[in-house]
Amino acid sequence: MATSEIELCFYARVTNPEGYKEAADTEEHEQWEFKPPQKGDGSSRGKMRVRKTTRNGASKYEQTIKLPSGEGGQATGMDEYTTVIEEEVFEAWKKAFGEKGYKKTRYVYISKNVELDYNGKTIKLPEIKYEIDAFYNQEGKRGKWVKIDIEIDHLLDYLEDQHPDLGKFGLSVKLSSLPLGLEDAISAV
Repeated sequence: MATSEIELCFYARVTNPEGYKEAADTEEHEQWEFKPPQKGDGSSRGKMRVRKTTRNGASKYEQTIKLPSGEGGQATGMDEYTTVIEEEVFEAWKKAFGEKGYKKTRYVYISKNVELDYNGKTIKLPEIKYEIDAFYNQEGKRGKWVKIDIEIDHLLDYLEDQHPDLGKFGLSVKLSSLPLGLEDAISAV
């Protein structure tokens, strides 16, 4: 079964690395990707990856295929198909298809006091999870730039369910609430 994600994505520079210690959770990732050539019309075929995730000393291995989703040839997101694989498959896949590989630490932060101001009224929203990926260079040093993913599917589902009368609204994300001293943020969406 495919899962589809709606997420906001940013890149930013960390000026306070001590803030990593405040993460609610951390995982170590080793990830390898393969992106097939584009279709004849120039559109994406998607991409594949394998990932080793280590958390609290235990590792799991997964393969994910991401295919463009949308109607009328317009990609509006990615449908993800993920399956658990064995370590041997991970190692073989890496050798056969691994064009781009990297290691990163994922730091998770939870924002519990989330509100939406809409037409003079304040709507309390479910918590938001920030996934901050810090990548390592070839010498094993953590870089100053991070990737920030904020999945908002559950927020949109909540608003549709609990506030069906809500019209269009603007969304702003305050990255300054994270303890990393983020600067020079760039939206990747």
